[in-house]
Amino acid sequence: MNNLYSVIKKPVISEKSVSNTAANHYVFYVQNSANKITVASAIREIYGITPLSIKIINLPRKISGRGRVKRLAKKKAIVVLNPTDKLDIAKMKFI
Repeated sequence: MNNLYSVIKKPVISEKSVSNTAANHYVFYVQNSANKITVASAIREIYGITPLSIKIINLPRKISGRGRVKRLAKKKAIVVLNPTDKLDIAKMKFI
């Protein structure tokens, strides 16, 4: 990955992910080709924070009964930070 700014697409804004920010767990949609090492490098370069751990979740595409694609495949990353580090998701800008 040449451009680390393109690894992280956007934060996941849901009730569960926002409630997990109190425990310093932040959830992001990432590129389908991203892995833990590139996500950690992107967090370090963009925010200047070193993550404690990263978990990657592959979300498969969902197909309706007639064979039409309802949702494309996605990949999520759960980033765990130190208790002293905070990110303000409301002020983040993504491409």
